[in-house]
Amino acid sequence: MSVNICIFGDSITEGYYDNEGGWVKRLSSKLSSHQICNLGISGDTTEDLLKRFDVNVADKNPKMIIFSIGVNDSILILKENRNFVDFEKFKENIRQLIEKARKITKNIVFVGLLSVDESKVTPMPWEPELHYLNKDVEKYDQAIKEICETENLRFIDVNGKMKQEDYLEWLDDGVHPNSKGHEWLANLVVKQLTL
Repeated sequence: MSVNICIFGDSITEGYYDNEGGWVKRLSSKLSSHQICNLGISGDTTEDLLKRFDVNVADKNPKMIIFSIGVNDSILILKENRNFVDFEKFKENIRQLIEKARKITKNIVFVGLLSVDESKVTPMPWEPELHYLNKDVEKYDQAIKEICETENLRFIDVNGKMKQEDYLEWLDDGVHPNSKGHEWLANLVVKQLTL
């Protein structure tokens, strides 16, 4: 099975809250000459992705690997006053993912993290002890960006571009883009990929 592009991530990558399958599915239709494998899994952090990466990529032989991961790592666990994945551990995880990906391809891209609507997810209605905070999202996002600069990898700045838009209308539940948000994200990614 020959797959040109493997995209790893969480529920946003998986395509939650989009009736057309999310930004990755939309990207597939925009890049119809390329095979795209969506390897997004809901709830995943960099810890989870590290555990499954080798198995998930084993038979796919991608020419490009795209990572879109980290927003769940940044979640604040209120009663413990800590992030879901410690910040230093998170940075080490990103470096390990890069190391693993480089054994397969030199063509590695990181899609930056999306801002949240804090009014809907501080706290999360479905998990009151957990909070998404934009200051933490931005801190983790900046770490990815800086590592990409150091490692000479492409980083697609989603957060910065989102702030130029009325992005709150895209976040029905506060975290996941709706169809409009997924389309915007697909367009942003496709413009910045060099295939």
